[in-house]
Amino acid sequence: MTTGKSRRLVSAVFVILTAFGLFVSSSAIAGDSGYSRYFTSGALRIDLYHVGNAESEEYILDKIFKEPVWAGNPANLLDTLNLGNYMVRVFDLETSRLIYSAGYCAMFGEWQTTDEAAKVKRTFEESVIIPFPKHKVQVRIDRRDRENIFHNIYDTVVDPSDYHISTEKRHRDFRVVNIVDNGDYRKKVDLVIIGDGYTANELHKMRSDAKRLVKVLFDTEPYKSRKRDFNVRLVEAVSAESGVDEPRKGRYRDSALGFSFNAFDIKRYMLSSNNKAIRDAASRAPYDAIIVIVNTGRYGGGGIFNLYAVSSVDNEYSGYVFTHELGHS
Repeated sequence: MTTGKSRRLVSAVFVILTAFGLFVSSSAIAGDSGYSRYFTSGALRIDLYHVGNAESEEYILDKIFKEPVWAGNPANLLDTLNLGNYMVRVFDLETSRLIYSAGYCAMFGEWQTTDEAAKVKRTFEESVIIPFPKHKVQVRIDRRDRENIFHNIYDTVVDPSDYHISTEKRHRDFRVVNIVDNGDYRKKVDLVIIGDGYTANELHKMRSDAKRLVKVLFDTEPYKSRKRDFNVRLVEAVSAESGVDEPRKGRYRDSALGFSFNAFDIKRYMLSSNNKAIRDAASRAPYDAIIVIVNTGRYGGGGIFNLYAVSSVDNEYSGYVFTHELGHS
């Protein structure tokens, strides 16, 4: 008999595999030619500021990057799951044809439901990442309302030949380690693990922690049966200090990604508002999903759909939290 926990894991893996194109129809595969018509092999990363309060929100452009690799499946360009509070849509400017879409959730969207959001405005870093276009495109972001209807809140035109699009490669000093290698990133779900709160003297521990938690993940069904569909890489992000912030205890650490307990004043909830630091580190490897491992024994974690998952590493429940939060993300 399938337990509730098992059903949730099966559902999570189905969403992951579908979202990244491992359950696709023959007609979708035939559409691969659309990718080469509209996109290159790289990725376009649009960094934004998400600003507002409980009643209003807007996006403000920060910076645009060209990254070496878009890790998604070229045959799976249009969102078919209709999940998430936000949807990014990309249109070919010349023909107005929809050529890419993806649903996601945002840290701002969670904060918007808090008591604080009713009192003040705040700004959150955010990114959307799409295949790098060959020609001018219109990029629009829509927000889903309580009636399940999307409304446009951001719209811009991107010219891929614009010299303001940065091609700088960040964190060349962060080493990338293959943990699970099953082949071509375009045909697999590519997980990138990034360590936070590990100093240069703790990189061996980071590798050991990552391998241990990945083993737990792939010892768990249905991940176990689908392990061949995944690649897993570790980005060794080096922190100045060991551990992460614990505000209620008055402990603050200078960590590479800025993760903290007490997110939105919830005891065990861990998040980071340093989106650009996370994306810069993740750009060292092809990735469909980000998992952050935090060097602490305290129980905690978090996961936001199509943003990232995070788990502590030295708690007796860390293996479960690692797997659980990946399902959320």
